[in-house]
Amino acid sequence: MDLAHPNDINHFYDPSITVGVDYRIAKDHTLSLQMEGEWTDVKNRTSYDLETTDSAQTGRASQASYDNYKTNEYTVGLFYSGQIKNINIKSDISYNNYAINENRLYSETGMNDNVNSTHGKKDFIRYYFNAAIPFAKKWNFNIDYSLMWRKYINTNLATNEEIYTSINNRNRVGGMLSYQPTDNFSIRVGMGWNNVIDRNTSGRVSHTTWEPGGSLFWKPFNILTCRVDYTCNTSYPSLDQLSTNQYNVDRWMIHIGNPLLKQTVGQQIYSTVSIDKWFTLYQKTFINQNSVNDIYSKNADGMIVESNFNVDRSQFTYGITGQYQLLKGLMFNEDISYYAEKLKNDAYGCNLNGHGFTMRSELNYMLQRQKLSFRLVHIYVNNNNAVFQGEHMWGVNSMMFTVVRSFFKDNMPVSLNILVPIDNMNDKRHDGISIDGYSTKKYYTDQNNTGFGIMLVAKYKFGGGKSTRKSDNSFNNDTEKAQNF
Repeated sequence: MDLAHPNDINHFYDPSITVGVDYRIAKDHTLSLQMEGEWTDVKNRTSYDLETTDSAQTGRASQASYDNYKTNEYTVGLFYSGQIKNINIKSDISYNNYAINENRLYSETGMNDNVNSTHGKKDFIRYYFNAAIPFAKKWNFNIDYSLMWRKYINTNLATNEEIYTSINNRNRVGGMLSYQPTDNFSIRVGMGWNNVIDRNTSGRVSHTTWEPGGSLFWKPFNILTCRVDYTCNTSYPSLDQLSTNQYNVDRWMIHIGNPLLKQTVGQQIYSTVSIDKWFTLYQKTFINQNSVNDIYSKNADGMIVESNFNVDRSQFTYGITGQYQLLKGLMFNEDISYYAEKLKNDAYGCNLNGHGFTMRSELNYMLQRQKLSFRLVHIYVNNNNAVFQGEHMWGVNSMMFTVVRSFFKDNMPVSLNILVPIDNMNDKRHDGISIDGYSTKKYYTDQNNTGFGIMLVAKYKFGGGKSTRKSDNSFNNDTEKAQNF
């Protein structure tokens, strides 16, 4: 089977609409109603011509995989922001409904078609409250609370039989204390407590996560600035990863979810040391405990089983960046970084390393009088990621040229972007699976972000009003969709 040359057809249609209104109740008190709708229609068909060998007999066949799904998502939220004396308050309540109908079909010459049609539904209600309380002039205390209720249902479309059900309750309380004695120094420390109770088809699960956080800003000299930011958050597996629904991926492989997956706790530390007009040194640390990862095994009849398991992933990035003015209107930016990562789960014998290198060079030139700007960018990426039971290599080596011109009193910016690949980095990009008795390798040779491309963009601003979108704590931050894409 030649995986490098499939007959692949993909149709993606994703319209959405967002509308909202802000109402000023009184001075320093605003109420906002925001609504959002999104409808997705995706159809994918991948087919191959096969040459099979069995007992020294060679035959030919064709296989095809279809994955067609439609989703409907609606969200409505009511947001309040106000100030009572010197206390700033934010509060919101939102409801999110997400539904998906999915039809999977696998067929092959001489075999019966394998059909799997499911319906997935998620209801999500979230309440959030935040209060910022300044005291003693140089101190500030921030407290927040969120209550979330989520329900998953996965059913068979033909029989309406329930495949997987989960009812999830979450409570989170967080606090942050800030101290800023001078303009050159500030520090914040805080802690979050996150409790989850999940009742699902496989039983009842309860767990608690602590989420510390903080930041430090220090400018000991006029030209030297130090910053450290630490954050911790919790994310949850999707319905597609949890559901025990089983279907054929191809003639060799079946997929089944893992209802015992744990939540992922992600920690990030971002540190910078900047010397003005020279450079900035930075270091990023990502630690994901119980990250969701693919796993493959072989069952008694020889079929490969695709599922998920939890694994600890850590990544350490070191970089240097700088911005320099070469001539009047001519700026040069450079950003170089290297990362090393580790994937570890002793129970599964997983102990792997990965690494990557990125270099981004940018040249900007501005003609103020003509309202014309030019940008030349070179991007080089070469990543070898840590992958359990396989490999993944990703790279980019491309030049991009952009010219921007504003018209009609700056109300209509127009930009022309030209992308040119430099070498055959595309041909090296691939991922693969390799276990005892089974291996695959897929090359990404047709990605449009590294091929030659031209894009013309024009925008026009009507009137003198302004629109607002509740991006801070808007709706819910739940990304647990039934389909990962």
